[in-house]
Amino acid sequence: MTTCRRNTDQTVVSLGAASRSDDHKDSGAGLSGPYVSGQHRNSPNQLVGGCAQGLGGALLEEFVYDDNGEPLSATFADYLMPMLHDMPDVEVLLTEDAPSPRHPLGLKGAGEGGINGAGGVIASAIDDAIGMPGAVTRLPVTPQRMRELLRKRVSSE
Repeated sequence: MTTCRRNTDQTVVSLGAASRSDDHKDSGAGLSGPYVSGQHRNSPNQLVGGCAQGLGGALLEEFVYDDNGEPLSATFADYLMPMLHDMPDVEVLLTEDAPSPRHPLGLKGAGEGGINGAGGVIASAIDDAIGMPGAVTRLPVTPQRMRELLRKRVSSE
């Protein structure tokens, strides 16, 4: 498995599909830690949802328009997003080590941790796997774009 790991908030991926996602988030002072990390029985898991959004933006989700500016991805049949079976196992490590000095309660955001760096991590992992640093310049990395990158690699050898 080809892997890439970002030390702060991100994802471990294998070329073609995410195999596991590690999301570390320092949420500042713990106002709702169990709700953020998904340990509360009724909570939406904000960090796992953020990972799903990050992977979707990096690999699937794209607004496509025709030459007249009309949307071509107007339904879920045309606009791809990660489904449950597409999601890797997500390991959440939630810490409260550095309260924000800019908030009276020391709070920080939580759900965006998985979104922010997913594109860069996946692009970097693909660049590394195909041996072409800087090859990925546009997201999402669709199968068609990946095929084009591989064709460029073969033609440059």
